[in-house]
Amino acid sequence: VEEIVDEPVGEDEFSRSEKEKFSEACPDVNLEVGLQYCMNSKEFMIQMLTTFTDAAKADKLQEKFEAQDWKGYQILVHALKSTSLSIGAEKLSELAKKLEVAAKNKAVEEILANHAGLMSNYAKVREEIARWLSGDTPEEIPEVVGEDEFSRSEKKKFSEACPDVNLEVGLQYCMNSKEFMIQMLTTFTDAAKADKIQEKFDTQDWKGYQILVHALKSTSLSIGAEKLSELAKKLEVAAKNKAVEEILANHAGLMSNYAKVREEIARYLSGAST
Repeated sequence: VEEIVDEPVGEDEFSRSEKEKFSEACPDVNLEVGLQYCMNSKEFMIQMLTTFTDAAKADKLQEKFEAQDWKGYQILVHALKSTSLSIGAEKLSELAKKLEVAAKNKAVEEILANHAGLMSNYAKVREEIARWLSGDTPEEIPEVVGEDEFSRSEKKKFSEACPDVNLEVGLQYCMNSKEFMIQMLTTFTDAAKADKIQEKFDTQDWKGYQILVHALKSTSLSIGAEKLSELAKKLEVAAKNKAVEEILANHAGLMSNYAKVREEIARYLSGAST
């Protein structure tokens, strides 16, 4: 049996084992792509990764978003698009590209709908890189959690209980407050709003239906239920256009997903694991 050994590498190159460790620590960063942009230099790649972990640029981007300075926002997401790709963070680069185009076209609704997802992925990539640079594995990272924050284990439990809710996205809309997020989730489990939507559907009150699914679109996104928000958005447009056949074809799917999300959240809030 031929013994598999790490290939001989130069001082400025990553060995096979180093590449494997990097992939384990940074699943959202394609090292091979990053190295292409860094002249296949390990030293240069590490410099780029170290610079990328600086949260100051994320803070500036959030500042432009909150001020609704879309020209400044466009400039910053354009820069993020380029720097992300230059280290191999391809998904983040694509998200930034999408928002750059939205900002250029002054598509404010699209920015509002996708900004939290961008910032969540941006934070995740920086965290992965910082973990790799520190030499820690996910289990070894010392975690300091504030009273109003979710711990890593709590986030894992949430993801297991609520696969249809992106907690990171929800937290962006809840000012990263655990308490506020739980309040929003608790309110969301109230079935009364679902009953009202069904009532408007049954009576074919499409104007009232439009108003309610518009509200559902917003509240769903604010807790991170992205798929449900998209379904509600689709039916809001259909109701606005009086596209009754489309409403009839998709309403059941909306209500099914709405019920599923509420059930998942209720399970999480009750502390049950199944």
